[in-house]
Amino acid sequence: MRASDALHRLTATPTVLTAAAVLSLVAALVASAVPLLAVMLLAAASLAVLLMLSRSLVLAILLMSGLVDLLTPFRIGPLSAMGLTTVLYVLGSWFVWLLRAAELPARVRRAIAPFLLFLFWGALSMVLWYRPSVAGVQNLLVIAAFLGLIVLTAAEARRSPEFIETLGRVMAAATMLAVVLQVLNYHLGVMPSGFGVQARSFALFALVAVAWQLGRWRTGDRWAFWAAVAIVGLVGLSLSRTAFVVGVLLFPLSFIRLQSVRGWLRAGVLGVGAVGLLYTIVSHVGALRERFFEGDLSLKVGGIAINAMGRTAFWELTLASWRKSPIIGNGSGSAEELIEAYFPGLGHPHNDYLRILHDGGLVGLAIWLVGYLGLLWMTASAWSRSDPKRNPAARVHLAAFLSLAAVAAAMLTDNTMVYVFVMAPAGILVGASFGVSARDQRAAPASVEPTPGPPGGEGGPAPGTDPDTAPPTPLQRASCTS
Repeated sequence: MRASDALHRLTATPTVLTAAAVLSLVAALVASAVPLLAVMLLAAASLAVLLMLSRSLVLAILLMSGLVDLLTPFRIGPLSAMGLTTVLYVLGSWFVWLLRAAELPARVRRAIAPFLLFLFWGALSMVLWYRPSVAGVQNLLVIAAFLGLIVLTAAEARRSPEFIETLGRVMAAATMLAVVLQVLNYHLGVMPSGFGVQARSFALFALVAVAWQLGRWRTGDRWAFWAAVAIVGLVGLSLSRTAFVVGVLLFPLSFIRLQSVRGWLRAGVLGVGAVGLLYTIVSHVGALRERFFEGDLSLKVGGIAINAMGRTAFWELTLASWRKSPIIGNGSGSAEELIEAYFPGLGHPHNDYLRILHDGGLVGLAIWLVGYLGLLWMTASAWSRSDPKRNPAARVHLAAFLSLAAVAAAMLTDNTMVYVFVMAPAGILVGASFGVSARDQRAAPASVEPTPGPPGGEGGPAPGTDPDTAPPTPLQRASCTS
């Protein structure tokens, strides 16, 4: 029995609950008398609980992601509630993984190494040629949480075969939570003013949910297709343009298999059809048509003028500032301060690649691209090698690849990489993919040379044996019984 399951059953006992209440009272008395001892006892108790609840920690973070940006209006000193949540995700994921002394497979080490270098480069920039800032630290913490959840989830998925099924149920619950909050706030308008899930934030989280549903669909769950369609439809109703386009394009992308020419062809043909469907929908839905083709038409894609909503001004300003230090960048968090100085209230360049280029220079962007393309290749390769008909857990490989692809695409016009409610679930899916791969490799029988059978086992007696006195071979016995 897993420690987390044992703990759940244990805490359901009335006797234990009563004992816990008594111990809490004793702890309160100790705290009033000897504060240092109380802190030590609390640390020891927290340590024990974290060791038992590592799987629950991953699932709790995944469920919390369904709140999207609901906590953003709240602040605790200089930190927003989202910033504090990010800190807790980082400390929780890495601390629990280190305490459990989990093995880190070579494949995972290779995957996260460029991102660790990216974090080091960002931290170095705030020490040597910039200055520490809340924005810079928080941005790096989101990436640290992303990596921490990859390694912790990989360890859990490798140890526990049933973890993927539990992960799927929690992912469904998180998606439903986000959908309910979005409907209450954006469509019904019943949430208090200034409090609720923003449509754009919901749409970005929804891309990870769509990736999961498409993974289920491509491994045999037909209902998951309609769930993915419903989520993308809700994204379209929220008028989030980039997320809507990316969500539709994830459907044909789910057919890609790296080693299959047929898979590439199917993805290409379906991709062309998806683009045609998108153009038809946007052209005939008035609200979407206004969002795409009216207003600030300074952006052209394939010769078609697109409403940039002021983004080209942010991008030009960011590029102009980047040219002052093109190689090493201007320091982590500097892009946000630049945009905030010229466009108060925005705070982001609305293009994460330009953010990385501005903050980390060409060096930082190169490190990021190497790491991210590596993750895309690893998850796509795992999906291509898997057999979805025989191994339902293969869905996590496709879900991880699609979530990474969705994040990469959304980064072109948004601030996806600094939203922990997007990067955390994406990191969990990537970690689950690594864990399933490691478990499958460990379970696969090692290839050994065939051992010779007993003398004469194939078709005749052993060399040097008298045919008349040798025992009958399997073939002889078969011929006698036929």
